[in-house]
Amino acid sequence: MKKKFAAFAASAVAVSMLAFAGCGATADNGAGTIPGNYKEKSPEELATIVNDIDADKIFGDSKALNLGVKTDLSASMDLAGMSSTSFSIGLDYKMSASEAGINGQGSINFKSSETSGGQSESNEFSGTVYHGGDFVYAASGEEKIKINMSELIAAFMPGGSDDIVTPTSFYEAQDAVSVAEVLALMQQFGVKITVDDSKGVKFKMSITEETIWKIAETEGGDIADQIAQLKELVTFNKFKFDLYFALDENGAFSAASFVTDIDATMNLGGAGSAPMAAEEAPALSIKVKGYAEIYTHNDTVTVPDTVTGDASYVDMTDALIEMIKGMI
Repeated sequence: MKKKFAAFAASAVAVSMLAFAGCGATADNGAGTIPGNYKEKSPEELATIVNDIDADKIFGDSKALNLGVKTDLSASMDLAGMSSTSFSIGLDYKMSASEAGINGQGSINFKSSETSGGQSESNEFSGTVYHGGDFVYAASGEEKIKINMSELIAAFMPGGSDDIVTPTSFYEAQDAVSVAEVLALMQQFGVKITVDDSKGVKFKMSITEETIWKIAETEGGDIADQIAQLKELVTFNKFKFDLYFALDENGAFSAASFVTDIDATMNLGGAGSAPMAAEEAPALSIKVKGYAEIYTHNDTVTVPDTVTGDASYVDMTDALIEMIKGMI
């Protein structure tokens, strides 16, 4: 179980890596949300609901190994029109497990652009992605690459997939922290928790601008003054970040997601010994919008022999390993 889930996680990570190696989201239509009749619960009711969850059942059913991933996310950063950078990524990918191993198939679209000093550069990767055997394959037009996942994992985890922390093992490791303590901490940080327990159980956790500052302020000490100053400089024109987590009637994992829409501006002239007037200071604008979700499914995913047997796929494993090492 542990190795299978680790392979799934590695496969999902590899899909994202391939996008970057090869190289305008919206959540307004409700994409990424897990529908439900969410209601606020008292701390006692929440504790009862969470304590009734059996950690062994969350990822214990083999069907939970049939996972799908969808995302449509964009982000941009603009420095007073002098420089800017942006990216968008769209992914629709499914994986399924069998005695023969794990197969995955889907599509990915990635775009990025950067402008500075009157010069612009852009990158784009759009194509199909497969996972069969030890390899993840990606094809965009005539460009075909593959990554050996076993070698990639071994390069950064000498113990192999047994070193990877699975969601189940992580959940079990939290026994020392009571549910009441966790709920109290979330409420302290201004996180609004609502639940739909009419069929299975679904959680919605809404993080607010208040949450961000409360978390930052807990650092205190020498940086307390810096946090206070930063709070004066940053304006959230829009802030939405909702987390969802759902279990079915049997207590097994069903889906998880986040939906976000953030628009923030930072006055870069407000710091230092001689702060500038707001109307004169350069402003940094940051926007993030979109969603990502992971869900279970009952489909059987296969990888065509025309992919696994295609010698034109270039093995980029070593190059990717070196690129990652250079980044860390």
